[in-house]
Amino acid sequence: EIEQREHEHSLELKEIMRKHQEDISTLKADYEEIINQMKGDFEDKKKCLLMDMQDREREISEAKREAQEARKAYSLKAETLNKEIVVMTDNLKTTKKLANLQEEEKKNLEKKYHDSRKET
Repeated sequence: EIEQREHEHSLELKEIMRKHQEDISTLKADYEEIINQMKGDFEDKKKCLLMDMQDREREISEAKREAQEARKAYSLKAETLNKEIVVMTDNLKTTKKLANLQEEEKKNLEKKYHDSRKET
């Protein structure tokens, strides 16, 4: 009977160890599944972030290009306006000179007119 009990205990222990090993295998499989899921989630998130980063880089490049074009256009406009100012300033000076010459000529004509009236 002792041998019988030992044998039963041995079988019970083996069964407990087998169940324990099954539990370990199940937990290990669950753990690996969770890890793989997390890896997949991480890779998906990483891809999304990389795509977002590339989009931002494209937007930044586009904004830089637009800013460069705006600077060029502003510089060209400023240069054109400066040239127009120079031309207008020259025109104003010329107009003033002409007005002064006309004023002098008018005074001379008036003087001649008065001189000729005096003579008569």
